[in-house]
Amino acid sequence: LARNANKYVDRDKRIRSTQNIEYNFLAPDSINEIFNGLELLKKFTGRAAKEKGYKGSEKEEDILGESLLNDSTADLKNLEIFATGFENNSRPTQLLKVKEAYAVYKQLIIYYGIQNMIDYIQEHDVASLSELLEILPSEPVRLNWLNIGGQLLPENSVHTLLESCKAGEFTNWEQVHTFYKENGQLYKDQKLQHAFASLVELLHIKPTNLSSALFKDLLNQALATKEWMVINIYNSRAKDYQSDFRKMVYDNDEEMEKVIGKLEDNVFIDQQRKELELLRSQIDKIILDFNL
Repeated sequence: LARNANKYVDRDKRIRSTQNIEYNFLAPDSINEIFNGLELLKKFTGRAAKEKGYKGSEKEEDILGESLLNDSTADLKNLEIFATGFENNSRPTQLLKVKEAYAVYKQLIIYYGIQNMIDYIQEHDVASLSELLEILPSEPVRLNWLNIGGQLLPENSVHTLLESCKAGEFTNWEQVHTFYKENGQLYKDQKLQHAFASLVELLHIKPTNLSSALFKDLLNQALATKEWMVINIYNSRAKDYQSDFRKMVYDNDEEMEKVIGKLEDNVFIDQQRKELELLRSQIDKIILDFNL
């Protein structure tokens, strides 16, 4: 996903980039899908636990599932968790590594939220956490988003566009293009609000409860997630150098490296490592400037 995001940017050869296209795989629409995934994992886990007669089975399915998935001591390896409505088939759909997936989903939401907040802090020279909280909405709402030709728009904005066309307020394509452009200019701020809303919803807190200690912890969690991404990007690429099927067309490793290059010289891996170090320095500076 990370490699594709970079490739799509490089392949965008538009002469006039008037439409604001989102290439990041962590964006308002995909984050909302992750939230949907969390709800399904909670529901299916709770349902399986109730059928198994777990302690606390009097709880609602999603509440029981959430408590089990968030309990580091709960062992779900012997719990068979099945999903419904996933396949047009009579056979059951079993979910594997549910607890691991649940944890990764949560970390990705935190990473998304913190990354957007860091970007805003860097761009606007925000000097303290209190200043940041004054800028962020006091009652953030995680809106539904739609992908309209690569440009992400809040669902209510799309409805505004459609209703304006139906009502005859938009009578030509130039007006539609202007609507896209104007909404594209709002995207950064809307995305920041969505990112903040996602954070507080995931953490079950009010915006005013985002303390210095909690914010510092979230910064470190985001950094750990980026480190995990970079390690797995490297390991994923390394498999290409270890696969017997890929190596069979070369006489030896030296010949293979001459053709496809050395793993350590991979441009994308190097770029990801640089992004990691940049994030690390940004977080260190924020912790120092914000006196966290």
